[in-house]
Amino acid sequence: MKDTDTMEVQDMIKGPHEADSDISENQDMVEGISDEKTSASVLVTREEKFKEKRSRGLFSSFDLSESSESTVVSGEQIVAPESTFFSEEQISPKRKNPKICIEDKDNIYDVGSSNDPTQTASDRQFGLHGASNYLQRCVQHCSLFLPDSEFEKDKLVQLWIAEECIEVEATKRMEDEANLVFDTLVKEEVIIPSKFDNLNRQLKYKISTSKSSTWFLKQGKYLRIDEGSLDEMYGEALHLTCHSKRLDQFLSETLKNYKQLRTLRVHEDCGILVKQLRNDIFLNLKLLRTLDLSCTHISELPGTIGKLESLRCLDISETPIKRLPESSDHLCLLQTLKLRGCFGLFALPRGLGKLTNLRHLDLDIVGQLKSMPRGMGKLTKLQTLQAFLVGKNEGCGIGELKNMNDITGSFCISRLENVASAEEAREVALANKQHIEKLELRWNDHGNEDSLDTAEILEYLQPHFNLRELQITNFSGSKLPSWVSNPFFTNLASITLFKCINCHILPTIGELPSLKIFHIIEMNNVRGINNLFCRAQGITEGFRAFPVLEKLTLDKMLNLEEWTGIEDGDFPCLRHISIKYCPELSVLPPMSHFYSLQHLEVSHCAQLVSLPEGLLPGSLESLIVRDCPKLNELFLEDGGQDRFKIAQNMWIDFQKFSLD
Repeated sequence: MKDTDTMEVQDMIKGPHEADSDISENQDMVEGISDEKTSASVLVTREEKFKEKRSRGLFSSFDLSESSESTVVSGEQIVAPESTFFSEEQISPKRKNPKICIEDKDNIYDVGSSNDPTQTASDRQFGLHGASNYLQRCVQHCSLFLPDSEFEKDKLVQLWIAEECIEVEATKRMEDEANLVFDTLVKEEVIIPSKFDNLNRQLKYKISTSKSSTWFLKQGKYLRIDEGSLDEMYGEALHLTCHSKRLDQFLSETLKNYKQLRTLRVHEDCGILVKQLRNDIFLNLKLLRTLDLSCTHISELPGTIGKLESLRCLDISETPIKRLPESSDHLCLLQTLKLRGCFGLFALPRGLGKLTNLRHLDLDIVGQLKSMPRGMGKLTKLQTLQAFLVGKNEGCGIGELKNMNDITGSFCISRLENVASAEEAREVALANKQHIEKLELRWNDHGNEDSLDTAEILEYLQPHFNLRELQITNFSGSKLPSWVSNPFFTNLASITLFKCINCHILPTIGELPSLKIFHIIEMNNVRGINNLFCRAQGITEGFRAFPVLEKLTLDKMLNLEEWTGIEDGDFPCLRHISIKYCPELSVLPPMSHFYSLQHLEVSHCAQLVSLPEGLLPGSLESLIVRDCPKLNELFLEDGGQDRFKIAQNMWIDFQKFSLD
C-alpha cells in the first residue's frame, strides 16, 4: 500500500434479523480500496494519517533505497533442502549493508551480496540497517510463516507480544505498539494483504515472498520443518513451525528433544494429521511461550498443559476440542487464549479467574458458552472479550465488568434480564471503558414484560463517548435512554434498535453529528414518526437534522401509520431508504426533500396507496416496490397518477418498469 492511496472504510455489523445488514463506520472511517497487487480490499482508518510520521520513524534508519545491482542466476536451479534452518551474523548499526546468511547443510549464502543465488533485486530493497532490536525481532518472527500461509493480524501481533518482541513505556499498551509495527510492515510491503474473510470479517495477510528470504535469521533459532528428516536434532532451535506429513510422528517422538523451544506452531495444512497428543508431550518444553495447535483434530489437551508455566499464547481455535483441562488454570502467565471455532466447547475452566495476566480471550461467547465462569472480574487486563453473559449466581453478575476497563473493539453484554437492580448496572461504569468501539446491549426475548427497572438499568449503561456503533436488542422498557440522543457521541456512526417492542416514541437523534446508518426493526408500538425524531423542541432555524445519515431502515414496524415532520435541509446525505413490512403505513414525507437519495425500497406496505406529492428526486437511481398492491396499481395502470413521479427506472414485483 502506498502513502498516496486515498482510503474509505465501509465496515458492517449484522443485525440479528438478517445477515446482510450493512452498518458502516463513522466519519473518521473511509471505504476500503483494492490493493493493486493482491486485489484484496484493505480496511484502514484516518488514524493512519495521524500515525504516519511515527510509523515512518520506525523505519527511518532502514536502507530503503533500491540497489542498482541485479543478480542473474545461471546454471542448475538451487532448491532449498527439505529441512532448512537459517542464521544471521551480528547486525551492526554501523554497517550500511548488514550481512545476513541463509544456511543449510551444504552451503552458506550471504543475503544482500551477489553470491546469494536465491536473491532477487527486490530482496535487496529492504534492509535491517539501524532498526531497533525489538523491530528486528518482530521481522524475524515473520519467518515462521510459510510464504503462502494466510493469517490474521492478531495472530502475528499476539505472537510478538508473547515472545516479548514489543517494548513500550509503562503508560502504553503493547497491542497499540504492535499494531503500529504491523501497519508499518504492511506499508513497507513486508506483510501484504491477501484476501478479506467474509465469515470472520477479517482481512487476511501473507508474508511477502520477494522479501522473506532476507529474514531467515539467527543460526538454528528459527526453524521450519517440511518433509526432511524429522530425527535430526536442532538443540538450539527456539522457534519452530511444523509442516510435514509425518507431523504426528514428530510430535510424539522427536519434539521432546527440543528443550529450549519457545514457539511451536503446527501449519494449518497439516492439522488433520494431529488427532491426539501424548500426555507427557509438554514435560520437556518448560520454556514454551507460544503453542499454536489451531486447525488440528485434537479433541482434548493433556493435563500436562498445566506444566507450561512460561506459556503466554495458546491457540487451539478451529479444533473439535470439547473441554480444557482444569490444570490450565496453572498457566499464570497466559496472555492469549484462542478458542474461536471450537463448536464442541460449551464451558470454560472453573479456575479461569486465576489467569490474571490474560489479555485476549477469543471465542464466540454468545454462540459457544452456556454461562461465564465465576470470578471473571479478576481478569482486569482483558482486552479481547467478545461478550459477557450476565448470570444470577455470585461471581457471575454484571458487576464482574466493573474493573475491566481495557476491553477493546466489539463487545456485547447479554442476558441483561439477570441484572438485579439499576444500582448494579451503574457500578459497571461502562462510560469508563473507552476502547469499546462497537457495543450491543441485549436482553433475552422474554415477551411483553415492561418494568421501570429495565429502563433505569439501560439508562445507567451509558457507554464512553468514543463509541462508534450501538445496538440495543430485545429491550422491553417503554422509553429508550436519554444518552442515545447525546450529541457528545461525536464518533457514533451506526445505531440499530432491534425488537424494542414496548417503546412508542423514537429517540431524538437528529443532532448526532456522525450518524451514518440507522436501523429500526420490530418496534411495534411506534405509531408515528414526527418532527421530534429529527430535532428537540426549541432548536433554532438553520439546523439540519441527520447531517451525515446515509442509510435508513424501517423494518417490521407493524403499527407504524405515518412518517412526517421532515423540513427542508434535513437528511442532506441520505442515499438509501428501505421500508419493509409496515402494513399500516399510509403516509410518507415528500421524497423531494431527500435530494441525495439514490435507492428507495418499499415492500409489504399494504396501506400505502400513493407516494407523496412531487417528483422523486433526480438523484434516484433505483426504486423497488414489492407486495404493495394499492401502490402498484398507480404505477402499472395506463395513465396511473404516480407514473409521472418516476425519475428513472423502477422495479415492481421483480418486473422492470420505466417511462421509456
